[in-house]
Amino acid sequence: MTAPQAFLSFAAAACAAVAAAYAVFDMGGRLNGFNGARRLAWFTAGAIAGGGGLWAMHLTALAALFPPGAAGVDPIDAAVCALAAVAVVALALHGSGQPALSARGFAGGAALITLTAALMFLAGARALHLPGVELRSGLAVGAAALTLLFAGALLYSSFWLRRLPPGRRFGARCAAAVGLGGALFGAEGLGIAALPRHPVVATAGAPDVGWLGLPLAVAAIIAIAAVLLLAYVDAQAVEDDRRHAKMRAEHERLRRLAYYDAATGLPNRSLFNETLLRQLVKVNGRTPPPFGVIYAELESYREAVDELGAERMQRVLQSLSDHLRRVLREGDLLARESYDSFVFLVRESADRDLGTAFDSICSVLNTPVQSEGEFFKFNWSVGRSRYPDHGNSTRALVRAAMKPQRRIAATERPSSAMAAYFMA
Repeated sequence: MTAPQAFLSFAAAACAAVAAAYAVFDMGGRLNGFNGARRLAWFTAGAIAGGGGLWAMHLTALAALFPPGAAGVDPIDAAVCALAAVAVVALALHGSGQPALSARGFAGGAALITLTAALMFLAGARALHLPGVELRSGLAVGAAALTLLFAGALLYSSFWLRRLPPGRRFGARCAAAVGLGGALFGAEGLGIAALPRHPVVATAGAPDVGWLGLPLAVAAIIAIAAVLLLAYVDAQAVEDDRRHAKMRAEHERLRRLAYYDAATGLPNRSLFNETLLRQLVKVNGRTPPPFGVIYAELESYREAVDELGAERMQRVLQSLSDHLRRVLREGDLLARESYDSFVFLVRESADRDLGTAFDSICSVLNTPVQSEGEFFKFNWSVGRSRYPDHGNSTRALVRAAMKPQRRIAATERPSSAMAAYFMA
């Protein structure tokens, strides 16, 4: 290989090292935004892409020493080298994805990454039939120490970069990737220098595969860029889904505030009036079928609150709401009209007219309500209206129903708001 070719190969190897380091930073920070199978898929893709970058860096740098006519690449050792490179990046991604960086995890992770990187280096040297058994000890120790320093800095930087504001992460990742990629390539250079300086014997007629290093490194860099780009697009889609889900949740929260009673969870007056209005709308020019409105007012509500307290009364009202839901059929609606009144929208059917529904509701109102071990019975004033007999507007129907037609007394004393029957 000529000097310009060797220089291009080493430059491509250095760029592959920087790309692999950036892949760890980018994917490591992005994995926290994924869950389940999606996280596993991108973890695997990031490990393969980043590992491919390390593998290409190593083989490209070694190929710069590959003389023309030397023996070819050993596929088994090359595969072991590739798997070790993927394992290095997988360990780095796993470590950077942890919620906290403990001293034990930091030391163990750095040591595992260093050992796996050493396996990658030796397998790559064997794959190109370079001498690697009698390493020059001083340089080999230096390469191992530099690799250990790289592994520790990689793990620490991954945690540090996650704390930065989003607007500053890209620049910081690039700077860290250049620095650590350079350290990794320096460790690679020391490892290569530690190899015995025996001449590599060329084999007559064997192909010159040294030129494969440069396209290998370029392909690895393109693959890393493609995976990171796809991960970015997918992360944006996930973030959009989360934002839309948050917006839907907020919309639902505001809707419940606007249309539901906070104390009982029942629809409020606004939702009842809208439902009643939709019931009055003609469909295809046809008059809506008859239906009824039943209004039930709780007498002496203020006295009941004074007697029980506001919080206890609210819990009693929640139990009362569950109690009143028992008479509802499909298509009916129960709403809290005001603090002391409830209103029913009941649809007539073959086996239930408004009178039957009215009697059923009055029967439930006359039944004690259990709340926290006590049974309570209330005084009620109940009225009803029917469409179209009492009007064809929401206001007319509700006003007609507000006229009392039946009174339900809790005790023989009309002035009493309620009577506690007995303890459960």
